[in-house]
Amino acid sequence: MVPKNSARTRGRPVGWRKPPLASRPAAPAQTYTVIRWCADADVSRTWVYAQWGAGAGPRHVRVGGRVVVTESPREYFERMAAGVAA
Repeated sequence: MVPKNSARTRGRPVGWRKPPLASRPAAPAQTYTVIRWCADADVSRTWVYAQWGAGAGPRHVRVGGRVVVTESPREYFERMAAGVAA
């Protein structure tokens, strides 16, 4: 018998299982770290954080302590061009 707080159960109930994939939320098709997004967009991290400070910039979410960019550089610049043209 496995003890209640062993490394195998990590405090979860003994019969606990992950939910099936169909019931889990779908992950975005492509996500970027800030560094990766900046490299793909050929801009600096300072510029991205300045844009976010001004209420603009690519769409992003905070996951724990990390910032995950959910919008590709192409989508972002197309959205900005459409906003300027409108």
